Amino acid sequence: MAVHLIVGAGMVGATTARQLAERGEQVRIVSRSGRGPNHPGSGGSPSTPPTPTGSANSRRA
Repeated sequence: MAVHLIVGAGMVGATTARQLAERGEQVRIVSRSGRGPNHPGSGGSPSTPPTPTGSANSRRA
């Protein structure tokens, strides 16, 4: 039997791992230690919005 390796224990990784385990599959979850960046909807503080495409910071000289 294969072992499924899920990288990331966020909402998607945890849900995928649970669904595989419910089907009787072997699952291992690997997650980095510590806190990662905040994501929209995560309940953390808002992150800095991305720079829009075509702004002065993204143009080449």
